[in-house]
Amino acid sequence: MHFHTTSFRGIGTITRRELDDRFPRKVRDVVPFRVRDYDITSFSTEVPVANLMQLGTAEDLFCRIALTDLSGKRKDLEHLQEATRRPALQSSLAIHREIGVGRSRKRTSFRVITQAESAPWREYRRKEMEEAVAGAFPELETCGG
Repeated sequence: MHFHTTSFRGIGTITRRELDDRFPRKVRDVVPFRVRDYDITSFSTEVPVANLMQLGTAEDLFCRIALTDLSGKRKDLEHLQEATRRPALQSSLAIHREIGVGRSRKRTSFRVITQAESAPWREYRRKEMEEAVAGAFPELETCGG
């Protein structure tokens, strides 16, 4: 599976080192980048998620379900809904159920994360992206925000 960690700016290189030290030869396709005040470390691995959750330098751990370029047109919403029907989402939901999150919720919640700035070129808002995902999976509920 493919994952992303977020860390505070300047900590990303330490996150990369931590991945190499904790999981030698088990992490591949590592790509670091910076978005606003965060370092993002993107990587692939088959290491159990429970082990990844123990990373001390990462603020958040995300499982990548889809990666797509945005055109800014409303057809992006259809592409997003289609992407959420792929096996990656089912795998991610299974991981979520397996590790638990310390909450007893009847429905799994989610949030669409996009690095695209709100801008005039985009004909929709993140809320509409979340609605597209919710339309594909009525058993999910949005976190809001």
